[in-house]
Amino acid sequence: MPWLETAPVEERIQFIQDALSDRFTMSELCERYGVSRRIGYTWHSRYEQEGRRGLRNRSRAPHDCPHRIDDERRLSRKVSFDHPPLHVGQPTRKGR
Repeated sequence: MPWLETAPVEERIQFIQDALSDRFTMSELCERYGVSRRIGYTWHSRYEQEGRRGLRNRSRAPHDCPHRIDDERRLSRKVSFDHPPLHVGQPTRKGR
């Protein structure tokens, strides 16, 4: 008998349908689906706020990068690299 394969979103939709049916407590439901209660409540609130779209996978990438150089500083650095200083390194002595 082959393994049953379902998409995570389909599992979450089934989870929400079971939650809305009031046949199970949240603890029973989460145990049945193998997720923590925190995740169960997260899915439930996302479904209430966004509908089925709230159950889709979300990116874990950060929304911003605190150490990223902003555009203004990047442009100023680019200009400074395009025009290097006149004296690079130690000045040479003539006559030696």
